[in-house]
Amino acid sequence: MEKFITSLTKRFPHAVLHFEDFGVINGRPVLEKYRKVLPCFNDDIQGTGAVVMASMTAALKITNRELLDSQVVIYGAGSAGLGIADQIVNHMVTKGATKEEARSKIHCLDRRGLILDTEAMNEKSTAAQQCYADPASEWEGIDTRKLVNVIEKVKPTVLVGCSTQAGAFTEEVIKTMYKHNPRPIIFPLSNPTRLHECVPEDALKWTDFNALVATGSPFKPVEGHVISENNNCFTFPGIGLGAVLSRATTISDTMISAAVDQLAAGSPGIADYKKGLLAPLEVIDETSAQVATAVILQALKEGVAKVEEEESPAGGKVSVPRDFDGCMEWVKEQMWKPVYRPMIKVEHVDSIHTHQY
Repeated sequence: MEKFITSLTKRFPHAVLHFEDFGVINGRPVLEKYRKVLPCFNDDIQGTGAVVMASMTAALKITNRELLDSQVVIYGAGSAGLGIADQIVNHMVTKGATKEEARSKIHCLDRRGLILDTEAMNEKSTAAQQCYADPASEWEGIDTRKLVNVIEKVKPTVLVGCSTQAGAFTEEVIKTMYKHNPRPIIFPLSNPTRLHECVPEDALKWTDFNALVATGSPFKPVEGHVISENNNCFTFPGIGLGAVLSRATTISDTMISAAVDQLAAGSPGIADYKKGLLAPLEVIDETSAQVATAVILQALKEGVAKVEEEESPAGGKVSVPRDFDGCMEWVKEQMWKPVYRPMIKVEHVDSIHTHQY
């Protein structure tokens, strides 16, 4: 890995590196080691976390609630679940919380149940999981292996599923959450569809259609309620494009948070909660341009964008507009457009056509 990274930075100094499927054990240490060496990104950790955080932000706006008042239960503490937890923490920190305060609002469960700070559990937990361990003293006398018991005590604002345990969000679980929260935010994200913790129709019916639901796979609307898919395609193309165009030396947590805020701002659900938490896939090009713009402006603000040190083809140094609309036009001018050019068959003329062999 070290040899590859060294060669990459020498041969392609402006490259943005994407770590794919490195898993919960290797993904985080590799990302943390190299993110200060070159702009790099782990989609399983950061991309999933960013799109879920955007959906959560939109849902909180729709229901007039504050991020820092939220309690989150994450069912499934693998790379995706912990990536979501990390992004929620990072976003809370950008809004004024300390890292410790933010982590205290997140409660993670794996196959053993709620992760607690006991010696026995620490021995079998990764360092990333231990960051989210609940104090065991607060859970005495409660069977933390059962999700419904955790829901009853935490009274979460948000319930996220990354467990691949089909049907884990039972009617009892959802109704217990609804009892304490009149507008529950429920994200069953496991893939494929047959492994979803619950289907949107059940989550909505069990909450009298008051839940705000987004999933990890495509679902048809339920009685007029659009079900947004928390797909990474809403974030990583824009984040990658923004990093490339800005010539960023790193992809910082605040750059990803800027992408989150921009994606959430485009939620059609803010105007009508039935329209879904994320913009539709039909406008993904526009969404990606908006996300890239937010990333670039944040990179410029932080001083990690080096694009303005380069020479412009028109002469002089590159200049990036600092207003959002102007910057987005600059982004769009440089986006590749996957369209076929029209071709017309013409008669061959030796004097103007060349032969290639």
